[in-house]
Amino acid sequence: MVLQIVLTVLKVIGIILLCLLALLLIILISPIRYKADIGYHDNKPVIKGVITYFFRFLRIYADYPSDRILKIKVLFFTLNSDKEDKGSDEDKHEEKKSGKEDVKPDGAKEENKSLETKDDTAEPPLNTENEKEKASESTENTDFGEEKTGKAKDPLPERIRLTLEKICGKIECTVKAVEKTEDFLELNSTRRFLEVTKKAGIRMFRSMKPHISGKAVIGMEDPSTTGLICAVYGVLSPYRKGNFTLDARFEEEIIDADIKIRGRIILMVIILQTLRILIFGHALKVKKNLDLVLKAWRKNGNE
Repeated sequence: MVLQIVLTVLKVIGIILLCLLALLLIILISPIRYKADIGYHDNKPVIKGVITYFFRFLRIYADYPSDRILKIKVLFFTLNSDKEDKGSDEDKHEEKKSGKEDVKPDGAKEENKSLETKDDTAEPPLNTENEKEKASESTENTDFGEEKTGKAKDPLPERIRLTLEKICGKIECTVKAVEKTEDFLELNSTRRFLEVTKKAGIRMFRSMKPHISGKAVIGMEDPSTTGLICAVYGVLSPYRKGNFTLDARFEEEIIDADIKIRGRIILMVIILQTLRILIFGHALKVKKNLDLVLKAWRKNGNE
């Protein structure tokens, strides 16, 4: 009898644990879907986007420019309601009113200033003879001090020596910091970390694989910036979907765009790739070595 009760309790606990594990797997496997429509015309950006998660259980809406940029919904409930916004506006209005009431009129300020000037002018006259004697004594003392200090050495060479020492110390610290940085980059653990991070980042981006369509006309003030944007576009083009065209203008400054972005993010992939970087990339060891390099550069900046 007792064994049957224990077994039933264990079965119930096992069923609850299995249900929790299944729910956790569903949460990790269910994708985060996102949509965005981005426009830029006449130096005015227009952005509209939606992010949904767990079968639209959580929804985040973005709209710019508008009165409410973000709108968060869980099932049928809105988390950031309009009542809070109205309350904040009323509080601001009341603060403005109270600020206006506290301001004094200009006439009262002028009366206070006139009273202060009268009090300052009402001081008793000073003894001019005693002041003249003190002034003559002070001039004699200063002349005597100048005669003494005239024999002292010129402090300019000492200052030049100190500045040269500071410059030399700064150069020495910079050289040491550069040497430590080079040693850090040549370590096997650092190279391994960079390789693993590169592979993990590519897999994350491929799992997202955004669908980008539309057209953009870009011409920056500096033509080199326009060339850099074209280079980044060429590098990322194999990892995206959709028909997107980039028209680069090197002779004029212009930005005009109509872009539509669709895609999804799976949390399971991101978590697994992050764990891969932490375990196989020797992330903790690299962090310790990086702290030593940063300490050397901070010491260089303080000196």
